[in-house]
Amino acid sequence: MLKTIGLLIVVLVVVGFIAGRRKRPTAATVKGQDGERRVAKVIASLGYPALHDVYLPSDNGTTQIDHIVRAGNCIVVIETKNFGGVLYGDVHDQNWRQSFRRRDSRSFFNPLKQNAVHVKAVKKIAGPEADVRQLVVMAGTSRFPNGTPEGVLNLADLKQWLRLTFVDAGKYGRVIEPWELLGLAAKKGNNRTTRAHHADTLRRATAPRPEGARIDPTF
Repeated sequence: MLKTIGLLIVVLVVVGFIAGRRKRPTAATVKGQDGERRVAKVIASLGYPALHDVYLPSDNGTTQIDHIVRAGNCIVVIETKNFGGVLYGDVHDQNWRQSFRRRDSRSFFNPLKQNAVHVKAVKKIAGPEADVRQLVVMAGTSRFPNGTPEGVLNLADLKQWLRLTFVDAGKYGRVIEPWELLGLAAKKGNNRTTRAHHADTLRRATAPRPEGARIDPTF
């Protein structure tokens, strides 16, 4: 009996040690997930069919999409960013810049270009006749002092934008079969193997490269 109890204690200690060594999500990851939850809540309030946290095949491996929404007869691909500070960037810039009052800043890949990768992956499954549109939603307190780029809006404007898109898409689009195909693809990609593959894709995409080398983003 004592041996059994002792063995159980050892097992619990080992399990606790392993659990303690698991990598905890970073503050940026937690903040990003919070932004995605708020966007998902707005979409749910409209009752539109939606897929969240979708993994699809891409040219360079696997790409992860925050939200795919069926707004009437069109499919909207949404990339969510939960940023603060002041943002500088335009549609065609490769990178944008985030700046704070304390004068530190960082650059990040243009989310419109990032979402273009997502749109390409969606179109590959949905087919050429599907009306696929893209949108970047800023869920945080960030602002663009030089004007918000086309294709980007704040979370507060998302509901109205989706409603207008629903109307604009018309009544006779061909989106039923493409939406079903996307649902099947999303279900297929919802597994540990795909997520691990995507993590490897990210590591390769962000690995150091010689100066001037071309970067093919896959996010």
